[in-house]
Formats: sequence, structure tokens, C-alpha cells
Amino acid sequence: MLLKSAISAGTDEKRVALFYVMNDVVQKAKMKHADMLIPAFQPAVLTAVGIGRKQDKVKLVMKRCIQIFKSRNVFSPASITAMENLLGAF
Repeated sequence: MLLKSAISAGTDEKRVALFYVMNDVVQKAKMKHADMLIPAFQPAVLTAVGIGRKQDKVKLVMKRCIQIFKSRNVFSPASITAMENLLGAF
């Protein structure tokens, strides 16, 4: 998986940038009712959270994005719970 290797090998700044790109894609998909894209990004988001949770700077960005996903109902409640659990219940 190309994304996983990019997130794993990157610096904190690159991880943050990649998470913001994923966030932007799913937010725009939600706004434009392109619902088929959101489930396609779910595994990538979960992978990114699993990898990025080890760095405090990245973790803060992910926490904020997950809160936005939750408030805007971007992902299912089960997906949000999985992200929160991976990040470490906040």
C-alpha cells in the first residue's frame, strides 16, 4: 500500500500534510454527496491514525479531524469509534 509506506517513512510534517489531504477529500466528498468515496478512504484513514498516533504533533491534528468527522457525520459512528480507539480515547 503506497499510502502506508508514505505515512510510515515520512516526517511529522508530511504525515500531517497527508492527513489534511485525506481530510479534504472526504470533506468535499461529503459536501458533494459523493458517498462512494468516503468508504473507500476509511481504510486509509484508519491506517494513518494507527501510524500517526505515536507522534504528538500528528496526534493533535488527527484528534481535531476526527472530531470534525464526528460532528459532520462524515464517517459512520462505528468508524469514528474505531478511529478514536486507535488514537487512544480522547
